[in-house]
Amino acid sequence: MVQWHFANGFEDEAGRVVVDVVRYDDFTTNEFLRQVSQGAIATETAARLERVTIDPVSGRYLGSETRIGRHCEFPIVAPEAVGTDADRIFVVTQRPEGQPFGDLFGAIGCYDVAGDQLTVLDCGDRVYPSEPIFVPGAVADSGNSGDRDSWLIFPVFVADEQRSEVWIVSADRVEAGAVCRLALPEIVPIGFHGTWQASHSPRKSGSRDD
Repeated sequence: MVQWHFANGFEDEAGRVVVDVVRYDDFTTNEFLRQVSQGAIATETAARLERVTIDPVSGRYLGSETRIGRHCEFPIVAPEAVGTDADRIFVVTQRPEGQPFGDLFGAIGCYDVAGDQLTVLDCGDRVYPSEPIFVPGAVADSGNSGDRDSWLIFPVFVADEQRSEVWIVSADRVEAGAVCRLALPEIVPIGFHGTWQASHSPRKSGSRDD
């Protein structure tokens, strides 16, 4: 098993460690990534989201089960769900109708863990999203965090127009599409990583970082 990215991990009721990972069968993904940077893809590679269970006492691998059989990458969960059995996992994935050989990811997916169901937003022809960033919404007056709206933000490369955008999508209704699309003045490289910071405090003059 080869993996680049973990979605999440937690300890179950039996004391076992459970980890959700994007799994490749071998290291051909290295050659695929090299070819992506050169713009000439000739190697086919595919990954799937799997749940791996480990016994930390004996150090034994207990097995794994496929969660998303479709080629996917860059899995994330809501920040408050990290370290728990998260109810949703978000990924970048293939378009529902499939994509030509050598094409990059063209969709965003939301996997419902309990329902074992993947909901997909098809971004369109030659439109390539990068890793989604989860943005928790403000807590409602009820004080129940489940009553708030949350969002996914991710950069998108529109190949035919040679430009990048930022899309904002409801985390609860991914398939409904972008509620906002922001044009960017420059192209953002595909594969961009990031995280959400709710507030920012400007550095004070004379700080160690100046």
